[in-house]
Amino acid sequence: MWNINTKKENILAIMKPYQYALISIIIEAKEAMGTFDLFVALQGEGFTIGRASVINYCQLLAANDVISFEEENGKGGLRRIYSKLMSWESILEFIHMQVLEKMTGAFPDSKYLTEVIELLSK
Repeated sequence: MWNINTKKENILAIMKPYQYALISIIIEAKEAMGTFDLFVALQGEGFTIGRASVINYCQLLAANDVISFEEENGKGGLRRIYSKLMSWESILEFIHMQVLEKMTGAFPDSKYLTEVIELLSK
C-alpha cells in the first residue's frame, strides 16, 4: 500500500501530494463525503487528478481500515460515503508499522528492525 520514494521528504516520501490532501480533507471534514465531493475539494486545492484516482485511493484506504465508509443509494446504484476512522497520529503510526513490517520481511536477519517493531508495538 505504501511505496517509499527516497527522493522525497516527510510524508511525501510515502504518498503523493494529492493522497496526503485527500486524507487531510476526509479527516478535517465535518461530515462524511462522497468521491465526487472529495474530487471537487481536491480540484479546489489545485490538484488535476482524475476522479478514478480519488475512487481507487478511497477504496484502498477503506480496505486497509484507514477510513470508513457507508453505502447509500444514489443515481445508478449504491455509492460510498467516506469518513474519518483514525486521527493523523494514528494513520502515521499505522504507516510506520506497515513500512517497518515490510522492511523486516525484506531483511529478516535485521535485529535493529525487529527491536524497533517490538518497541513500537508496546
